[in-house]
Amino acid sequence: MSRFALLLALLLGSVARAANAGESYVHPLPLPAHVTAPEWLQIREPEPAVSSTFASWEFAIKAPDNTGDLAVTFYFTEKEGSFLKLYWQGTAEAETLCDNLYDGVAMPNQKTILIPKSVIRSGGTLTVLSGTSDTGIQRVEWNWVTPTTIAVVDAATAPALLRAGNQPLRAEEISGNEHVPTSDRIHGNAVSAVIQEEPVRIEQGVEFLASLEAVPPLARIEVQLLGVPLNRNIAVWINGIPVNQLSLDVPDLSDPGYLPPTETSAPVYVGWRKGTVFVPATALREGENLFRFAWIENDPTASVTTPLALKNFLLQLNFDAAPIVPTATNLP
Repeated sequence: MSRFALLLALLLGSVARAANAGESYVHPLPLPAHVTAPEWLQIREPEPAVSSTFASWEFAIKAPDNTGDLAVTFYFTEKEGSFLKLYWQGTAEAETLCDNLYDGVAMPNQKTILIPKSVIRSGGTLTVLSGTSDTGIQRVEWNWVTPTTIAVVDAATAPALLRAGNQPLRAEEISGNEHVPTSDRIHGNAVSAVIQEEPVRIEQGVEFLASLEAVPPLARIEVQLLGVPLNRNIAVWINGIPVNQLSLDVPDLSDPGYLPPTETSAPVYVGWRKGTVFVPATALREGENLFRFAWIENDPTASVTTPLALKNFLLQLNFDAAPIVPTATNLP
């Protein structure tokens, strides 16, 4: 057997073992007639009331033996003025898992909810309720996740959850009702200041203001963006001058957030992507600093039609002396 044939056999064997283990399952909604859900999952679309303005999906779940927590990722298009609410009905009374999966940006998005093993092991029904006559859900991913520890820096470790493909599920990827606001962080001579945490649409031009008492020798921007096409990028403008373009993460190609290309469009990723960029000290000044994110080929004041959203905008500064936390203002 050739080396290539052996490698192919190993890959196919790994795929078969993962499928048999039932660790991960992805399907569109509604479920096509020729597709069969795994034994532990039944998918139902309740008949809507005659004059109902709501839509829902029900997922009856019976956890297989020797499984852990269940991470469920929904891929959907947010609808203006609507919501996606999640309930769990087990042997006890109904429990709200998430009041609203929406970020309030009215564009394609994805969110993950974690159902603990202690909740799901006896079985029950997960209900997704929409505030309109269409849930807007295109696909769902189910992952039986395993608690583990991962190395972060040097000998330090942190708890994590592994989904199919040994991909870690980060805490910030999990939605729920107990959101903990991000706070400014200081580590040594570096400070990470929160400029904008809540999601906001920015394609029509949104400016962010941060005041500095001193100019640091080292600065870095970290941000999460939604809606950036894979074949385009975003430039950072500071005080009216283009600085650099963001380095955007490209998610693992096994991620169901990828939509296949069509004859008229490039591949699309539905989900938030982290972007980072180094900021030269010459771009900053003492006092007020104005930040804007714009398409690299456009003037920063130009409007675009492609929906674009931003959240978790952090400005990281490294000072020779004790760090000074900047103050931030979101300009309408």
